[in-house]
Amino acid sequence: MIRNFNDLKNEFSVELRHCRQVYSRSASTIAFQNNHLINRTSSQFLELMQDLYRGLMLKLFFSMAYVDGDLSKNEEKLANVLMYQLFQKQLTGKELRHALDQLIPYSDSLDWRSLVEPFAIYEPLENEVVELETSVVRIGNMIVKADGEVKKIETDRLAEIQSILMQRLQTRPKRHSTDHESPAYESVQAQKELKPGQAPDVEETTAVIQMPEESLEDALADLNQLVGLEKVKSEVNQLTNFIKVQKMRDEQGLSKNKLSLHMVFGGNPGTGKTTVARILGRIYGAMGVLQKGHLVETDRSGLVAEYSGQTGPKTNKVIDTAIDGVLFIDEAYSLIADAGEDPFGHEAVQALLKRMEDDRERLIVILAGYPNEMTRLLESNPGLSSRFAHRIDFADYTPDELARIWLLIAKKNDYVMNAQATAKLLIGLQWLFDRRDKHFGNGRLVRNTFEKAIRYLADRIVDQSPISTEMLTEIHAADIRFKDVPEELVSEEALAAAKFVASCPECNKESQISTEHLCRSFACKECEHKFKIVSATPVEPSQNVES
Repeated sequence: MIRNFNDLKNEFSVELRHCRQVYSRSASTIAFQNNHLINRTSSQFLELMQDLYRGLMLKLFFSMAYVDGDLSKNEEKLANVLMYQLFQKQLTGKELRHALDQLIPYSDSLDWRSLVEPFAIYEPLENEVVELETSVVRIGNMIVKADGEVKKIETDRLAEIQSILMQRLQTRPKRHSTDHESPAYESVQAQKELKPGQAPDVEETTAVIQMPEESLEDALADLNQLVGLEKVKSEVNQLTNFIKVQKMRDEQGLSKNKLSLHMVFGGNPGTGKTTVARILGRIYGAMGVLQKGHLVETDRSGLVAEYSGQTGPKTNKVIDTAIDGVLFIDEAYSLIADAGEDPFGHEAVQALLKRMEDDRERLIVILAGYPNEMTRLLESNPGLSSRFAHRIDFADYTPDELARIWLLIAKKNDYVMNAQATAKLLIGLQWLFDRRDKHFGNGRLVRNTFEKAIRYLADRIVDQSPISTEMLTEIHAADIRFKDVPEELVSEEALAAAKFVASCPECNKESQISTEHLCRSFACKECEHKFKIVSATPVEPSQNVES
């Protein structure tokens, strides 16, 4: 039984937005960074991807919710959430039922494979495939669980949908370039309801032709739910408040204080710079600062050409794709070489500075890279330092934050950790963090290690029979493998004898615990508050004391 349907409904809304972001992000990747792959304008491709997302969500909902008959009350509540997310309309009762009746035949006309076709044919979207598959399965599972009773007909239907999508996404070779698009992909455009910019003919008072604009609340919620980055969140929220107040002053005819929104992000790899830049674009778009708010990511290779006279046009072409959005230049310090003459790099910087002035109302630029190197870049060019007065530094994640990121990824992908695996994770992350340099991977390290762990899990169980749900979902210590971490620290004997310090979330009282207490409920000796220990700080063996 579902303990709290409201929690499920909220998770359903969040996952719908997440899947929309996968489509939006992928649309930008192709339209603005790989436009040569498509035989349509960037705008047309963006609209088409919006329609594909909307079609996939409708088809998934109707396929799951109606598989056992009519809608239940809880499924109807999820339908209300769906209609708001897709069409930004709050519909209930007869109005909702009428809209759903209009959408059912539209959904039936759609083809599963066509709805995910871009992810199958465009190689730059290969990294988005797993996230898309995971999101679809999570949404399907939420629909299945809406009534608290999971029926075999529902799980069979979800497995069938998953099989269809995985076959389409994983078995077809990716397309590096194209002179035409595949028949299946063209069939989507041929369907009347999925022509760019169109929507199914719901009742005139409720139909919305285009995807809803990004909500400021949604963008800020996605920012604030990121692990760590407290200083970054504070600065972005402060900036958002400043923009709000300036809009209020403008509405009342008062003078506005201009603030340059161009920024420098200083931080080591994997500290969330690109993620925050993408959310900032969404915030600017939602607040009307930028018309679109999309993110175009590039680096020196995307701006600097190999031959004289080509860098200016190349830089301007990239900037053109970022107009009305955010241009994110990673490893920006490499634009100007540390030593010797670098005329091409200087040409790219001068072209960038000119466009920042010419398009100051339509372009926001974020430079990102290692902190010290970014400082040297700004000091090397007065034009850059004067235009990038606002800097946000991204600190390395702490071991506790890295562990929380791991656990969030695991939960999102329906994996759990036993005590020994959690102990190995905590010890390994602490060891790597204590010996980190500027190349420390942070979030990337966590994601890469997690992805390797689930592959090792698969190797461990694939030949066993029968395979239970527990076997498919539980990560063991043997599955987690850190490069360079001494084996004697994470051997079975070391994990069994390991000690950790956990803090009570109620009174902050610290207690020393053993490995067996990890992933279990624990009663604080100070305030008797009971909590589940999922993250703790490893204790050096020489520091072990009585619990």
